[in-house]
Amino acid sequence: ELRVVERAADVSVETAVDIIEEATAARLVEELEEGTGRYQFSHAITRDTLYQGQPPSRRLELHRTVGECLERIYGTESAAHIGQLAYHFAEAAKAGTAEKAVAYARKAGDQALERLAYEDAVGHYRRAVQALSFADQQSDKLKAELLLAQGTAAIKMAGYKEAKKPLWEALRIAKEIGDVRLLALSALAFSRTDFQTYAVEPERLAVLEDALELVGDSDAALRARLCSELASALSWDADAERRNELGDEALALSREAGDSEGHLDILVSWLEANHHHDRLDRRLEVSRELIDAGQEFDSLWHEAEGHLQLLTSLLEVGDVPGADEEARLFRDTVEMGKFRRYAGWVAAYPAMKAIFEGRLEEADVLVPQTLAAFQSCGEPDALLLFGFQLMNLRAFQGRLAELEPAIRGIVTQYGETGASRVITAFYHTEAGNMEEARKEFEELAKENFTDLPRDPSWLETHLMLAEVCAFVGDAEQAKTLYELIVDYADRNGVLTLGAGCTGSVAHQAAVLASTAGRLDEAVAHFEKALEANERMGARPFLARTQFAYARVLLKRDGVGDYEKAREFIAKALKTAEDIGMAKLVSDIVALKLELQGVTSDSVANSIEIIARTVQAERPDLRPHAAPDGTVTLLFTGIVGSTPMNERLGDKRWLEVLREHNAIIREQVSAHQGYEVKTEGDGFMLAFSSARRAIDCAMAIQRGITRRNASAEEQIEVRAGLHTGEAIQDAGDFYGKHVNLAARIASHAEAGQILVSGLLKELTDSAGDIDFDEGIDVELKGLSGSQRVFAVAW
Repeated sequence: ELRVVERAADVSVETAVDIIEEATAARLVEELEEGTGRYQFSHAITRDTLYQGQPPSRRLELHRTVGECLERIYGTESAAHIGQLAYHFAEAAKAGTAEKAVAYARKAGDQALERLAYEDAVGHYRRAVQALSFADQQSDKLKAELLLAQGTAAIKMAGYKEAKKPLWEALRIAKEIGDVRLLALSALAFSRTDFQTYAVEPERLAVLEDALELVGDSDAALRARLCSELASALSWDADAERRNELGDEALALSREAGDSEGHLDILVSWLEANHHHDRLDRRLEVSRELIDAGQEFDSLWHEAEGHLQLLTSLLEVGDVPGADEEARLFRDTVEMGKFRRYAGWVAAYPAMKAIFEGRLEEADVLVPQTLAAFQSCGEPDALLLFGFQLMNLRAFQGRLAELEPAIRGIVTQYGETGASRVITAFYHTEAGNMEEARKEFEELAKENFTDLPRDPSWLETHLMLAEVCAFVGDAEQAKTLYELIVDYADRNGVLTLGAGCTGSVAHQAAVLASTAGRLDEAVAHFEKALEANERMGARPFLARTQFAYARVLLKRDGVGDYEKAREFIAKALKTAEDIGMAKLVSDIVALKLELQGVTSDSVANSIEIIARTVQAERPDLRPHAAPDGTVTLLFTGIVGSTPMNERLGDKRWLEVLREHNAIIREQVSAHQGYEVKTEGDGFMLAFSSARRAIDCAMAIQRGITRRNASAEEQIEVRAGLHTGEAIQDAGDFYGKHVNLAARIASHAEAGQILVSGLLKELTDSAGDIDFDEGIDVELKGLSGSQRVFAVAW
């Protein structure tokens, strides 16, 4: 500023103006805004070069001089210049300005907090701590207070790791000087650093327990805050009774003490300690109280926390519109408060809703964004929260196998806990791994599930166990699990703070009742699950419930059950195909085929499932198309695979299947094909060249023949091919061309290659492929007859 230059340089106004004008003409400085008399260096390198060119002692003196000039011009209370005063006196601290530097830096930090500039606040408090070391009169208490302020500001900017060191030092000093209040406040802040959410952290507990013991009954308000924070730290502890006692004591003490500011923090901690499904009504009440109190005391942070907690509880009771509104208010409040720490939770809700409503393609984009948001704000459990969403999404898409390494990573990171074993068992259930799922389930069921802690994940882990139990068909344990979850059947399953929602719990109650053989009870629960999931717009969960309900109706076989089951099957299949639930499509198609009398010993089963699944997934085959936009499809499958599996047993059958798959994949690679989908013994392959596709089919048959020449167990493969355009109309391509290729393959006999008339026309001109005369056949699901031709190989 011109006035500062004038006084600091001890020159006249005219001389100061001349100096500035000369520097401006040389383009060394530029005016910030015309007419303001405030200037800055044109380039940082110019400033740094001039600054570093001064001897250290000269720099100290210049900072001191500028600081004193600012004081004389603007006084010591100028809010607009506090930051500059703090900076200049801190830089001159060695020259005897340490006390001023500390006072100004502390004031600047407080001011930065008020305007929500948390990063600036951290810098000011850190500068104050550094300046204090040069003060003539050292004060341990002041140092601890500054360290506490620095750590607290770092937490507000989501710098949890950065906050830990200054807060630990504040704790040490407070304990050393015997300042109980300062120690307690430091302990409360330290508890908010980078501790894992889904664990009980011994270091965190020890600090809080120590502070609580020292405070005793001497300060009711402080004791209340420590009790509530300790309850929060114990939220994942098995001792629910102690946790509840601490939280309730904290609320009572806080109200008696009349500590308004502290009461807001206590409400937050109470809610964190009670993410449990047993106190839902109380959670709703306390969340609303927190929002009201946050608004009353103009605390955006507490208001944001209240909205986040309330949306979770509303989601649990099935009030999705209410949860949506709270999510909007939460997002808006976070943006107003610039709370970077909540970035992950702001991103998590839209991703959850995309999965919940069946917008799976959109979820594929949003879920990774959630991970990035959690990582950006330093969330210690970012990967676990991301994993919950991704596992839910991939299970619907039939792609859970992709997550096996990630699931192993979760088990490694969090240890062999009950929850991690449940996740592993659920993975094997969704992946269809019966032996592995049964092994994990039996281990978990040894104590009738009583050893699973009643922590915030208790209901979700038991909902996953319900699916595992039904998969392995354990009727006795189904009764046990049913009694554990039936009281929650009128709610939704909700993961931490709304990061995930698994639909109506009545579905799992129905599944367990069915597994236990109580079909009428299952039907009653399914009706409730249908109503809830449909009302909430939870399309994937509705389709899942419709399919499971249909199976129970077929099993019960009462009056009208068969017709009702077929209706549910049709509805579930349409939804599953519309939104891309590949695994559910496969399961429904298999059931439909069974009802139509197509048994699992027909290779048509696996080919049919692949075709319907691909119609739901609609993979982009354009990269594998010819220049004219056509793709040639090849379906293959082993004839009589199911009776062979039953005769050989699973172990030997898998060996045979691996040999078969190796031959297929070797030839696909050799002929530049693309493996679109495999299901059991069936393959769907894509080629940009019609000729290479036929050559590949012929090479596969020859490879199988060579294998059979020396193998004890003979296998025979059938194949069908057709060419269609992948570019023009995806619906027509998947609805017509994929279906035609699959039907042709299903019509082929053992060892036969059949192709469509169009494919023959495309490849016949060279005369190097031998086709027969062809026959007209009627293929299921296609109108009129189709001319197909066998290829001699």
